[in-house]
Amino acid sequence: FWVRASCAVSTDRAPFPESPSVAGAMGLLRSETMSHGMLVLPVQDARKYIAKIGKETAIQFEDMNSREMRRPYRKYIQRIDEMERILRFVFEEVGKMEGKAIIKNRLNEFLEADSQESYKLDAVESELQQLYTAFMKFKENNSRLVDERNQCAEEAEVAGVAARLFATPGGAKPVEEGEAVRTKEEGVGRLGYMAGVLLKTEEMRFARALWRASSGTTFTQFFPIDEKMTDPKTGQVVQKSVFVVYFQGETGYLRQKLEKVCTAFGVNMYAWPANGGKAAEKHRTLTATLKEKDRTVAAFQQAMEVEAKDLLEPPAAGLNSKIEEWRLFCIKEKSIYSILNLCQEGMTLQVDIWYPAAEEQNIRQLLESVKAPQKAMLMADKTAPKATPPTYIRTNEYTEAWQEVINTYGIPMYKEANPALLTIITFPFIFGMMYGDVGHGSLLFLAGAWACWNAESLRFTVPALFTARYMILSLGIFSIFAGFMYNDFFSLGLQLFPSGFHDPDGDGQWTPKYDVKNSGGRGPYPFGLDWAWAGASNELLYLNSMKMKLSVLFGVLQMVVGVLLRWSNAIHSRNLT
Repeated sequence: FWVRASCAVSTDRAPFPESPSVAGAMGLLRSETMSHGMLVLPVQDARKYIAKIGKETAIQFEDMNSREMRRPYRKYIQRIDEMERILRFVFEEVGKMEGKAIIKNRLNEFLEADSQESYKLDAVESELQQLYTAFMKFKENNSRLVDERNQCAEEAEVAGVAARLFATPGGAKPVEEGEAVRTKEEGVGRLGYMAGVLLKTEEMRFARALWRASSGTTFTQFFPIDEKMTDPKTGQVVQKSVFVVYFQGETGYLRQKLEKVCTAFGVNMYAWPANGGKAAEKHRTLTATLKEKDRTVAAFQQAMEVEAKDLLEPPAAGLNSKIEEWRLFCIKEKSIYSILNLCQEGMTLQVDIWYPAAEEQNIRQLLESVKAPQKAMLMADKTAPKATPPTYIRTNEYTEAWQEVINTYGIPMYKEANPALLTIITFPFIFGMMYGDVGHGSLLFLAGAWACWNAESLRFTVPALFTARYMILSLGIFSIFAGFMYNDFFSLGLQLFPSGFHDPDGDGQWTPKYDVKNSGGRGPYPFGLDWAWAGASNELLYLNSMKMKLSVLFGVLQMVVGVLLRWSNAIHSRNLT
């Protein structure tokens, strides 16, 4: 959907190729003649008329409410903004599901289907609200289940680590919590344990924090967890580790300090088993519970995918997925109501417009073709307004890219000569002179040909390449031409024709074989640079001189063309001062 409301230049993208005509060339050389008028729309069916205008023609609307603080259709746009927010959320959630693809990029099919009023704003809004509520419940429940499952897995890992440590033979076996131990400073004391799970990336920071908090009286061990877990809050897959902290004293001030450090790092803490038997039993129980929770999470996620399946199916054959259709519908409706916000309210909606004079009759027929109880009217101004009309230049898929290049430097004024017509030839030719190489030009040509062949797939995936595909093709063609002119193929000469020089004595002194006096004998090398220049002692001197002179010649010629265009503008505007 496309309506130009406030732009300085409008382009009508006609199908390519178009048959050449004098009128088409003049339309590209100078902008279209524009007329000013007032469009009167019935309030009830104004949206329908704007939708039809946006699809079939190009009109520039003027803002009739520039001094108003409150736009008449602002609430509709606010509703659509909320709908687009919900759609972004749904797209994000569906994108997390594996193997679920959204059918996109069928814009023409959507516009054709929506022309029959397939979607209504209230109905789509209601469905999206229900969908958002359902997805939020699904997301909350899934986060809760994944969190419970992760906690069970973490506690099972802690129990497994405890079982392995208690089963360690010899001196490596830790004492049971609370067992008496003898220290050098305090004699007999009690050994305490703290265990939990934290991110693997936080191991060193966590160990240093515990060491400093305990004044060096703790010992911390880390055991990496092989399984990667999904964080339910962020959705990211993270690697975690089990930590075990040994310290002196079962309770007291030191334990409280260590617990505060654990809380600051946001680690999950779990009870340390009293002995090896309890650790092994706890590990078996948690492993069985974990399998049950895995089945629950998988079943719940499968239910979510079944719920999302309906959103991925097209409403009818040949259309986009349902949520993509809703997204395009929101874009279209927002564009329509943005235009309606420019209209002046009353018994009818009134708005000043600029339109191509040649399309006035077509616009009137278009308004008549809309099936509505009340008809819209186009009231053309009998006298030309004082305001300068907008520039409207018709382009097709080939000339569009060149016009964009011109617009980058400056948009031509109304009825001013448009350099794009000459740029179509001069730009690729001068580019070819700078880039002249048959090999590199062929690569550029193949890239442009590939983009032209795959135009439909690039239209939405790489829109910049889609627009510039014919430009790239032209640049490649002219680069190949200049490469043959320079006789340069990846910096190597091409012996396409017999050389016009020979070395009869074999002493490296090449002399012309052709008729230098032009008395009717054999001519020089048929096209481009003679390959005999390659490797000559004066090769660089000759080539640099030739290319510099060519650059100066064509540069001056291009400036002369610019002066002539400026002169043509002065004649057209009858301003020769």
